[in-house]
Amino acid sequence: MIYEFTSFKEFQEKLAQEKLIEDVSDLTTLNMNFYEGYDEFMIVNFKNFSGIETNNIMILSNKDNYVYSGIKWTNYLKSYEKVLKDPDGESTVLFLVVSEKVLENYNECIKKIHSILSEIDEKTIKRYDINVDALEDQAMLLRQVTNLVEDFKEIVVSIKDSKFSFVNSSIAEYDFDVVAAKTQHLLDRCMSLRRYITDLKYDKDVASTSQLNKNMEKLTRIMAILTIIANVIAIPNTVATLYGVSKIAEHSSTTTILMLFFASTLVSILISMYIWKKWGFTKK
Repeated sequence: MIYEFTSFKEFQEKLAQEKLIEDVSDLTTLNMNFYEGYDEFMIVNFKNFSGIETNNIMILSNKDNYVYSGIKWTNYLKSYEKVLKDPDGESTVLFLVVSEKVLENYNECIKKIHSILSEIDEKTIKRYDINVDALEDQAMLLRQVTNLVEDFKEIVVSIKDSKFSFVNSSIAEYDFDVVAAKTQHLLDRCMSLRRYITDLKYDKDVASTSQLNKNMEKLTRIMAILTIIANVIAIPNTVATLYGVSKIAEHSSTTTILMLFFASTLVSILISMYIWKKWGFTKK
């Protein structure tokens, strides 16, 4: 018989009443999927990623089976009518049903992550910028759900390839193959999203490097302009500093002095323009 519980208190009281486990409260705090077998029963814990706060805890045996979960069950009796006739039928069916529901939960989480990443990518294309914090948040969530899917796959493969007393994959071989295939598909999607995040980070690095190069080029142009200005005023100032304007005026007319200053300024401008073009500062 299968006993379903949505209240953890009632679930724990029932287990204590049946003298199976005195305290299973530690299982509710686990952030991983795991199973452990004993002589008379088997414990399986499947962690929901989001949307449903409770873990899925199953106590499987040849006699009675207990499940604590926040998942609303569908009518599985008709779908597994033949399997339920087997001595291990109830525990096997319970494991399969919980597995299906947990995979749906993981799938919805992966869809949500993909949707958010697509939004980040779209905004990046429009604004030529990327929200690094949002991207890191999704990367962290993806790592968490990937770990859960990997743990889930390990449990399914172990049960499918081994002979357990309470879960018999041979009586529902096709269903276990479907669960294994769905699990692998989710893992493949997780790996694909990892590559997607890596690509987005690479685009961010490329954009940052490109912007840095543009800023450096602007600074170089500014320094070149300042250098030209300095060269323009340097020669007249140097002549005036060495000889003094009044001293030069004693030997030359004002017109000659102005012409010399103009000529020296023109020469400095021409030299600066030559250097400007030679160094490739002309606009492309």
